[in-house]
Amino acid sequence: MNIGSIVNGVYNTVAFFSLLSVVWVCIKVVSDRFRRGKTVAGEACVIKETATTADDFMEEWETMKYKTVPSMDINEYFDKSEIMGKQLVVIDMGQCDLPSGKVLVCDPFTYLFNKDYRPFFLTAPVGSYSTEVCVVKADGVDRDRYAAVRLRFSDKQPVAFYEALADDVDLSTLEQGYFIGFGVDSGMCCICDEKVSQLACDWLDKWKKEHPDEDEADYFNELFKESYAKYPEYQSEGGDWLNWNIPGTDYHVPILSSGFGDGSYPVFWGFDRNGDICQLLINLINIRMEYEYYRKTVVVAI
Repeated sequence: MNIGSIVNGVYNTVAFFSLLSVVWVCIKVVSDRFRRGKTVAGEACVIKETATTADDFMEEWETMKYKTVPSMDINEYFDKSEIMGKQLVVIDMGQCDLPSGKVLVCDPFTYLFNKDYRPFFLTAPVGSYSTEVCVVKADGVDRDRYAAVRLRFSDKQPVAFYEALADDVDLSTLEQGYFIGFGVDSGMCCICDEKVSQLACDWLDKWKKEHPDEDEADYFNELFKESYAKYPEYQSEGGDWLNWNIPGTDYHVPILSSGFGDGSYPVFWGFDRNGDICQLLINLINIRMEYEYYRKTVVVAI
């Protein structure tokens, strides 16, 4: 009997099942990430792989959109100077250009340079808009954090908010208290027009050819440092936001740190009394829920 063969056989068998375990874990992690968005109730709805036609999707969305309302009045992020004892301030991060009106919100360093990333199925009015950010100010316990981002397409006040969705979402799985959201893996998010995203992809392809031995992460790190040097207030050293002007274009993409970092975050369209889209709002921190939980945790710890 060849002991070496037996040992090798056992080793190969163990390695095979170990590999299966790793694959299973990876599948579970990916699955969990796509289902990880949370509000009060828990997991997000599942993304389906095939899309319906635009007309069918719109018709179904009209009957299901009531399930996608936010769990708090998100107007107050920009109407109040304090929530849950946290002091708020609104800052302007510069323009966001929407030449097509087809908007995508994503992790810029994971999805922005992916030409297949899908925009929301509803569209914004074409134009350039100020990027307003609600900041939860540092208080000695925590640093400055960005709680919400807003683009205003008109001066009208939104009377209803519904989650902004791409047309590959299975609307039949929507449940109140849940959200789909977008995933963040780099601790950053951005707002970008679909046309601008395509130009960003073209720029990166060209940049990589011209800088074969360099990493684009270093390029962006320098831009963040420049942003901090110009606008240090409400940023940590090294920079927490920048308004990226894509080289060779007039288009801008606001990029900023996302709430508490990695995770899933919902985006909402704001509708005025006439039923027209008047705002886009990214909810990065549910202030009432997050800081109420924190307050209770601190009290219990004490």
